[in-house]
Amino acid sequence: MTLLKCYLSHYTNRLIRQIRYKEACVHVKLVRQHRRHLLSKQQIVDVYPQIIVDVSKISSNRIQLDYLSKSGKSIPFFYGIISIVNLFLYIDVRIRFLFQGPNYIRSNQSSLHSYKHEEKHVQQEHKNIMNVITRYLIREHHIPLTATIIREFSQHLETSLHQQYMIPLSYLNIYRTRKEFKLVKSIQHRLQKRNYILRETDKSGIFHIGNSVDYEKKAEAYRQKNRRLY
Repeated sequence: MTLLKCYLSHYTNRLIRQIRYKEACVHVKLVRQHRRHLLSKQQIVDVYPQIIVDVSKISSNRIQLDYLSKSGKSIPFFYGIISIVNLFLYIDVRIRFLFQGPNYIRSNQSSLHSYKHEEKHVQQEHKNIMNVITRYLIREHHIPLTATIIREFSQHLETSLHQQYMIPLSYLNIYRTRKEFKLVKSIQHRLQKRNYILRETDKSGIFHIGNSVDYEKKAEAYRQKNRRLY
């Protein structure tokens, strides 16, 4: 039995090394293709503002600004920034990260959580959906909770939820998810460190970065204005 366990462990580790080697080769090829693709493009400044920066200095880098400014539309890989006050940006390849805008939803966020957390989430989703379905069936069709159709539906629903939340991701999807998660945390840290606030504008629906003190002054001025009006 001990020899069998050693053999299986050795065989498993060898397969893992082979898979990681193949993934690394694919990743290198994709990076090279991406670099060639970028070199073949012309850098054009978009006339539509994706992010408004209203601070004297912002310590966000290129990827982080790109991430915040990308709209949900299918547009070329270009960027444009409106600078209201003195703006100093770290010209860095990472600035593209902030150009994703308020409409962007990070993909595969569930992969960042543990299996136990995801299992709990699946059970909660299953419970919420079943509560709605069973109440409707009882009220409208007078089907009892013990009916076979409800039990079968519950089993199929749980299986589907597990497939959606627990399905293994590819190496590239895991890499992208973790990278974006780290960049979001980095943006939050830089904004908190500089006492800046990131908000979505009311009219244009894009991001605005401003100083928290300025926000308080504007809010107080707005309150004073309303008091005079009423």
